[in-house]
Amino acid sequence: MLEVSKESVIATLQDHGGRMLQKQLSAIYKPLLADKSQRPIFQKIVNQVAFVKTKTEENGESIKVVFLKKELRSSPSSTHSRSSPRHVIP
Repeated sequence: MLEVSKESVIATLQDHGGRMLQKQLSAIYKPLLADKSQRPIFQKIVNQVAFVKTKTEENGESIKVVFLKKELRSSPSSTHSRSSPRHVIP
């Protein structure tokens, strides 16, 4: 079951390769954000675990992309992480 929590937002972003459009992320959580008291909590959680970059498309339209913070991209406890394993060079 989906919930507004750090773990849930991290898992959602990890399931999407560590980044996704802001409107896609918002659409996933939209049913939970119908309760207006949950919106600031959701925004705070997203800001804690990710950062948002605005990109301008060729047609001049701005899109916002949410990127999972680097330290959260490859969580050892996550089986959903799509990041490639890192090789340590001695």
